[in-house]
Amino acid sequence: MILQKRGLQKRNASIGVVATLFGDKEDVMKLEGNNLMDCGGSEVPDDGLLERHSYSFDTSQSRALALALNKERPVLVIQGPPGTGKTRLLSYLITCVVRRGKRVLVTAPSNAAIDNIVESLSRSGLNIVRVGNPSRISPSVTSMSLGEIVTKRLEKFTQ
Repeated sequence: MILQKRGLQKRNASIGVVATLFGDKEDVMKLEGNNLMDCGGSEVPDDGLLERHSYSFDTSQSRALALALNKERPVLVIQGPPGTGKTRLLSYLITCVVRRGKRVLVTAPSNAAIDNIVESLSRSGLNIVRVGNPSRISPSVTSMSLGEIVTKRLEKFTQ
């Protein structure tokens, strides 16, 4: 087992991250043995959110949602080719987590990816703040940028 040989113990929370990203089959089996690969009986929560936002998920997306909502799991990596529903899945997941009273920070390797998720989340009614270089923020989400939010609030004080 790659991870055990390098000194990561099963109680170390980072093992989930490292095994998910770099582990071998034995490491993943160890995660399964600790119920970190289990959906934990979690089902995709449906408080009307699915219907209101026309969300529908296939089997692999539903499993990813259930795994992401497993509180025992330290991290979940969701990957896939373009057009497979990652943004829609993340929007639903973020909305569920925020409605449970949690805060969420979303990062991505590109401004376009962040703008896509911000645009998707804008329809959810959540309080969103888009942070980044103003010249790289898409015009469709500029109103949710930190600069725009601060400017609007300052205008209220000067009136």
